[in-house]
Amino acid sequence: MTPADGTSLTAIGPADGPAVGGCVKGIIFNITELAVTEALGAEVWEDLLDASGVAGVYSALGDYPASELVAISQAAADHLGITLEETLVWVGENVVPTLADRYPQFFEHDNTIEFIQTLDGLVHEEVRKLYEGADPPRFEVEPVGPNRVLITYSSRRCMAALAHGMIQGTAAQYGEQVVIERTDSVEDRVQTARFLCTFSREVKAHPAGTEPSEAIG
Repeated sequence: MTPADGTSLTAIGPADGPAVGGCVKGIIFNITELAVTEALGAEVWEDLLDASGVAGVYSALGDYPASELVAISQAAADHLGITLEETLVWVGENVVPTLADRYPQFFEHDNTIEFIQTLDGLVHEEVRKLYEGADPPRFEVEPVGPNRVLITYSSRRCMAALAHGMIQGTAAQYGEQVVIERTDSVEDRVQTARFLCTFSREVKAHPAGTEPSEAIG
């Protein structure tokens, strides 16, 4: 896998990664299918479903084991000849354009950081309205310089690689370049990943604890 132009991937953590648990809303499978189909073709998606041994039918509002998304991603990794980690990053990066197309109101911000700072507030609130029972991961954003921020992700699904890709994809959506350094840890079955992001231009990051409404003016 080759990261998007100007984007660097550095992941630091156990080679095999933490065990993935919990459920994922069907909409995530739906947009993953769209991303894979657009990049690799519909036949490849069907091949991935066959190889992963999953049913492959996902209602947007339904709950499905996160392990199925990993199984599909592992099949994609085998198909592409890359690692599971790289594949999950690739999936995360490639679902962003589909998300932006479906939910343009979530992306009405000036830069990546402004968008990410709304995730725990406005966006996640709307996600819970749209998809009952949704349990999105937590994100905290802390400025550490004029063009650097520390993004902390925590989730029982242990899918930081997917979040990693979505940060990259979001940066590309806003026409930004970003270098990401990541460290992972797991405690009580909750994965915490810290993404130190260096952007190619100054970003307006607000201190941790800032209300999402303040972050978007």
